[in-house]
This record gives sequence, structure tokens and C-alpha cells, in this order.
Amino acid sequence: MKSLRFVFIPALIATCAAWLSCSFQQLSGGTDTETGGTRVAGLIKAADGSLASNTVVMLIPAGFNPVSGGKVSNSLTDTTDINGAYSIVVRVKGTYNLQAVSRDNRSRSLKCGILVTGDTVHVQDDTLAPPGSIVVSLPQDIDRINGYVYVPGTTIFVLLNGSTDTIVLDSVPAGIIPSINYSATNIVTSPVIRYDVSVESGRSTSVFNPSWLYACQLDLNTTITGANITGNVYGFPVLIRLNSINFNFSQEKTGGADIRFTKPDNTFLPYEIERWDSASHQA
Repeated sequence: MKSLRFVFIPALIATCAAWLSCSFQQLSGGTDTETGGTRVAGLIKAADGSLASNTVVMLIPAGFNPVSGGKVSNSLTDTTDINGAYSIVVRVKGTYNLQAVSRDNRSRSLKCGILVTGDTVHVQDDTLAPPGSIVVSLPQDIDRINGYVYVPGTTIFVLLNGSTDTIVLDSVPAGIIPSINYSATNIVTSPVIRYDVSVESGRSTSVFNPSWLYACQLDLNTTITGANITGNVYGFPVLIRLNSINFNFSQEKTGGADIRFTKPDNTFLPYEIERWDSASHQA
């Protein structure tokens, strides 16, 4: 689909602790009585739908920090067999993320919010895809010597090492990354830079304006199935409707005072608010 893209930014400024907001997996069965732990099992598929053997699967606590937390325990790591199956025994209850990487072609997947409560967990099949990357504009008041940027509950991070403007998180699984966080070796907090970052295979996603925690991407369909535009159009006002499905009104300032629109290159776009009704979740 040919589309025009721009970014819609609810500019809520805050400092938050690391947290992942993901859906829980369905549970069934019983505990693994031989080991005294809980078995987490599932299948990994390749992009073409075939079963993905020789894929490293790691079950990582949702709040895991890959810098301060060290290496993921070997007991939480498995390699899929010829049938794409894995099985990991967990001895600590909690919420985990499942990160998978193919040894053959480095395709990846990330499934969040796997709740381990004591019953055997049968995880829904996951599918590998080529990774993307995330370019992150760094906040101003951070430690650029000892600091780092990371994705909680994964092994994805980059040390700043004196970086001044931006860093790149490479080899990020395609999908919605619940949050990107900043921390430093000399602090205990992990403020969020951006929630719910969309990553596409083989493409780079840019995170601008790090003081704003929330953003989403709007695509304008200019093909024959949409607006059917074949040439350049300048200065045309586009109506954007917000509701409870596509926008969280609890994140905005009164009257939408912190709403901003930008192009993908972070150039700000002019806009006006014709209607804003937080009570009825309509704008």
C-alpha cells in the first residue's frame, strides 16, 4: 500500500519506572512435579509458516535490565528441535517475555506478557521475521558517559559512550515494543523514553522528542482503494478523528493542549482542534 505517513504525538511529560504493558497468555495443565517448577512450552514458526528449528528461545523476566541484570540464566534458554518446539522450566512465578532468534538467518520474534503462576503454560505459536531498528533521540539531561538505552524484558540495549544526539537499537524484533527506557550504571531508576514503539521488518523507526512518552503513526491511504491520489497535493487539511479505540484520553492534558503532529523527519505540522471532548472520548 502506498501511503503518506506522519506521527501523532500526545506530548505527556513525565518520569516513569520501567514497566511492560502486554497481554497475558492462556494457561492450562499442571506444575512440573519432577523439577518443582512450571513448564513453559510452545512452537516457533518461520516467516513462510514452516516450523523453525535451531532457534534460540529465551524466557526473560518482564522487568529485566540487560545491563544491570547480567546474562539471562541458561535455565531459561532453550533451542527449538526439528519440530520448532521448545520447553523451559521456570522456578520463579511472574510475568515473562519470550525472545527468539534463529541461528540460521537471525530472524527474530518477541512475545510479551507470559504469566507464570504455577500451571503449565502453553504459549501461542510465534512467527519469526527479519528485524528492524530504532533510532532514538536522546533526552537532554542524561548521563551520556555512564548511561544506556534498553528494552526491558529483552537483551536489547546500547551503551551511550558519550553519544550526543542519537543512538540506534539494532536487530529489534518486528512488532510493538512496549517501552524503551534509559538508565545509567550509577543510578537505580529507569525512566521511560517512549511507550509502544512500532517496529517493521527491515525498516528503521525514529523516536523523536524524548520528553513525550506517547506517540502513534497515522497512515494516509492514497492508493485507488483510498483517496486515489496520483500527484502531489499541498496544503490540504486532513481530518483526524480520535476515539477510545485509537487514542487514550487519560494521557492528554486538558483540552488536548499537548497534542502535536510531525512528519517522519520530525518536522512539525500545523494543526487546529475543532472538537475535544474527553468525557465522551471524542476529538
